[in-house]
Amino acid sequence: MIKNLTGKLISQDLFDYLKANQGSIAKVLSVHPSAVNFLADNGALLTLATSQHAIMPMGMVIEYRQDLRAVFNTGDKVSLVQAKLSVINSDVAVDSQGAEIWDPNPRMEGILRTPAVFDRLQSDLAEWLAGQPKIGLLHLISKQKAHRLTLDIDETDAITRYIANDLIAFVEELSKPDWQSALEIASGLVGLGIGSTPSCDDFLVAYLVVLAVCRRLNPEKFDWVNDFNAGIVDLAQTGTTLISGHMLEHAAVGKASRSYQELIHACLFEGEIPLEQLVGEVAKTGASSGMDFLVGLSCALDWFGKHVLNNKTKGGMAQVDVKQFQPVTIT
Repeated sequence: MIKNLTGKLISQDLFDYLKANQGSIAKVLSVHPSAVNFLADNGALLTLATSQHAIMPMGMVIEYRQDLRAVFNTGDKVSLVQAKLSVINSDVAVDSQGAEIWDPNPRMEGILRTPAVFDRLQSDLAEWLAGQPKIGLLHLISKQKAHRLTLDIDETDAITRYIANDLIAFVEELSKPDWQSALEIASGLVGLGIGSTPSCDDFLVAYLVVLAVCRRLNPEKFDWVNDFNAGIVDLAQTGTTLISGHMLEHAAVGKASRSYQELIHACLFEGEIPLEQLVGEVAKTGASSGMDFLVGLSCALDWFGKHVLNNKTKGGMAQVDVKQFQPVTIT
């Protein structure tokens, strides 16, 4: 009997890729209980996940809650068509027809938060982070102010001690902002950490997405962002894991998982924000990936407040050129 899996949600970029590459072949790169990574012949990375996962760029969420290791095996070859992924020489198929399409690009609709509200939001995030167990890069977060990195040698694990000085220097140089110096420092950060997405890469994702949003808000002021983000992607080509390299490549143009996307939008733009709920969803990502991303986000938000919201005019009002973006419904 054929084991048909049903697609629930598919990213727009994966939908477009399957349409443009019908009949191509991908190989199962890695299998986890709730996610499978496929590597296509042309180097594209596709991710299939169960509903426990937030959808990500080039990804699909399926109606399935059991262990995917019982369905897929590393090395399996999969035939790709627009509406179906079929494992060759197997009875497994994933039907994406009827799946909802999700746009992985940064959400830009709305008005930027006022500096006062933004500062209060940062304080709430600081308080939340301070109360979490110290895993990964959380060792570097000050209890007094979460968007300032501090280092306590007695409480920091060996890996974090090793990267701490460069990580702090990166934050300081980008804050000036001296993006060229920050990029030089990043050459020693990309790929550092353990797992398929090392801690420093998860940290950098937050910066890349926030910077990509700034580039969309004010292309002239932040014209350097494209060069900086592209520089990180270049470093990742040989400096980190395959999966993390694709993650950084997506982030460089503002794409991230849905949980990351929603949290960043809620932090930057006006609206009711269930902060604890959104942060909690992000924190559940991976062993420490979500927490490492949150450390990066706390620092990136500090940068955003300084260079965007608190860019004062003579009249004392925060000034930034913002277009009113409207959400697009994909049919």
